[in-house]
Amino acid sequence: MSQPSIRGKIQDLDKKPLPGIIIEAYQHLFFNIFDISLAPAVFTDKDGTFTIHPNMKLGLDMKKVYLVISDPNKKFVSVREGDDNKFDKNIDNGNIKWKSGIVENTDDIDITVSFRPLQVPDDKYESVVIGSGFGGTIISLALAKKYNAADPTKKTRICILERGQWWVSHKMPSTSHDTIDLKPTIREYLEKNDIPHSLWAHPDDLKGLIKVFANTRAFNPIKGLYDHKALKNVHAITASGVGGGSLVYFNITERPPDSVLDRWGSELGLDINSTNLKPYYDIAEKFIGVNTITTTAGLGKFKLRRGQVFQDAVKTINDKVHNVIDTNRILDLDARLSITDIPTSVFDTANNHPTTDDIEKYAVTTNKQNNVCQRQGRCGLGCIPGARHTLNKQLYGAISNSQPIDVFPLSEVVTIEKIDGDEKDDYKYSVTFKDHREDNNNEKGIERIIKARTVVLAAGTLGSTEILWRSKKQGKLDISDAVGTRFSTNGDMFGVINPTKDNVDASRGPMQTSIAKFKDNQGNFAFSVEDIGIPKMFAELVAGMFDFLASKKGTALFSNNNLVDLFRETILNRLNDRSTMDHLFKLLEGPNLVSSDVLVNKINEIKNVLEKLTLDDKRRAQSPEERVSNMLMLFGIGTDDQNGHLILGNNNQIDLENDYKFTHPVFNQIIDAMKLFAKEIGANAEQSLLLPLWSNIEKNKQQITAHPLGGCPMSANASRGVVNSLGGVYKGNSGTSQYPDLFVVDGSIVPSSLGVNPSLTISALAFRIAEVLAGTDNVPK
Repeated sequence: MSQPSIRGKIQDLDKKPLPGIIIEAYQHLFFNIFDISLAPAVFTDKDGTFTIHPNMKLGLDMKKVYLVISDPNKKFVSVREGDDNKFDKNIDNGNIKWKSGIVENTDDIDITVSFRPLQVPDDKYESVVIGSGFGGTIISLALAKKYNAADPTKKTRICILERGQWWVSHKMPSTSHDTIDLKPTIREYLEKNDIPHSLWAHPDDLKGLIKVFANTRAFNPIKGLYDHKALKNVHAITASGVGGGSLVYFNITERPPDSVLDRWGSELGLDINSTNLKPYYDIAEKFIGVNTITTTAGLGKFKLRRGQVFQDAVKTINDKVHNVIDTNRILDLDARLSITDIPTSVFDTANNHPTTDDIEKYAVTTNKQNNVCQRQGRCGLGCIPGARHTLNKQLYGAISNSQPIDVFPLSEVVTIEKIDGDEKDDYKYSVTFKDHREDNNNEKGIERIIKARTVVLAAGTLGSTEILWRSKKQGKLDISDAVGTRFSTNGDMFGVINPTKDNVDASRGPMQTSIAKFKDNQGNFAFSVEDIGIPKMFAELVAGMFDFLASKKGTALFSNNNLVDLFRETILNRLNDRSTMDHLFKLLEGPNLVSSDVLVNKINEIKNVLEKLTLDDKRRAQSPEERVSNMLMLFGIGTDDQNGHLILGNNNQIDLENDYKFTHPVFNQIIDAMKLFAKEIGANAEQSLLLPLWSNIEKNKQQITAHPLGGCPMSANASRGVVNSLGGVYKGNSGTSQYPDLFVVDGSIVPSSLGVNPSLTISALAFRIAEVLAGTDNVPK
């Protein structure tokens, strides 16, 4: 006699059948201690029905049968069988599963699912802002304030299209009940509204490092946070997420010297210089929030060891060769960082102990702060305590205060088109984008189109240049042939002192603490040099590779290998097989810890490779933190000649037309300065210096840049650039005629290298443009 089948149907609250839903049947065994599957999982048909044929060998006991419905897209709000039997919500490896009680009537199961529909953008918006980094966020907040004042009904709205998803800390509470101020968190907002988001990689070891790799767009092309683009011999590292570059930058908020900005007017004919940009730098610093970090702990009085060693070396160099710019500031080398820290007033006492008045001031101040830096040294990987001033916080604040902003993550813009607007409403632009929110990483997306009166392109240097290139090639915008020109790596250059003669405690944070600015032989500002920490998560990886490269270079600055090739051979090639890729994808949808045997074995394999690279037995026995305790990474930023030209390659993706040239004198000047650092800090003086991205083979010289600039450069006319000094896009290939209400506001408009980190300059330019778009009174403070 055959066992009875289990039949039923699944529908939504409106009685609409739901096809393609995964459903399984299980039975309790051995006094309900064990459960066993009755049959393979089935999918509901197009009419929402399903039939499960239990395995005849199991001996069906209907008093012990229950059902499980899978919700991999995390859309279901509730699931019920009949009127009363509510399914329980469980999470299995990241997949939400709804488990029923005992099912008694197996041939007439009626399951109702309520789910949250996907919110889609309106067909028309007053403004569309593409990207949510420094430029996009500042412009959006300014426009929101303007529209809010003009239209209290909030029908006039801004649409932010961001290609990445939201990112938060795993330590952030999911409910306001678990917070000190009992206010909702970003995570609670995201989970409540079913908005795509993910968690910063953790823990701080090789397991967490695997999660970092899984969260690159190379492995996770839709939802990945870290975007690595190989542009010939330049490797650009940018961010993809709500908040843009603020999610991964190292918090440096430095102003370039006046001489750099003054050249914009004298050499490029722009109406911008250090004098008229100064007020906007002031606003930007207040908006971002700037502190200096010099202590080891919140209430300590000693400098971070890495910062102390770096700054002592700078002072010695300055005394010997007098080539550090701004000697009035020589005793103040602390970098300006966008991190919340303990107020310095606590330390301003004769005995370096806080008085009662200090403590009261401190208490008042900290009530206004969100979180404080815990020196975890992982700024670019996501701040676990949330001490960094990232722009997703600003956007969430605007949303929670009912500002007229709609943020749509995983929305990748393809083109912008100028259209003949309706005479009555004048919607001048059509923005085409791919909505990837329901993609499951297949990269296809749902094509959507929005019309707007104003469009602000703020997709980052590479993103904005690519969108304008594509729009130009498809005949949707008639823009200057200068698109893609004046691309600069901002003179970025890495050096490593290995080993240092003193412990520099490289894994303690923040990732950057200090900056020194240097002159060239003519006495003009040329470049800056900063320290960089090494996160614990990268310690084993970096230590093995730097030791190996140091062992091969002899007395030179570099060997026949470079870090990029070594990284590809030892790491990437081991992660690039199909099985590992599948498990990496599962890791993204599941818990933040690595649990699969495949990935655990892969970690052990990588460990073995790295230990073989580390030739010293003593080094192999050290902890990850100890392995990098005598390594000091240096980061040079120079004023090079912006010789790059970005084009659309054969795959319709951005690329350099030719290799970037490292012939500008500033690169040798940075190397000479790093030699001076090595002479003071290195255990083997200058011989301790390694340039990990260069090799003895000229064509193997590589450069990693975190600060790509240019591609849509500002200029006095269309023959020399893409936008004017206020980001307005020129129309045609000559003259000063521009498209109405079409702007670019990000690093792509910066017409030269800066010699310092660009985030504050991009913000200052954004505030200047925001005044034009929204009016002075509506610029966020």
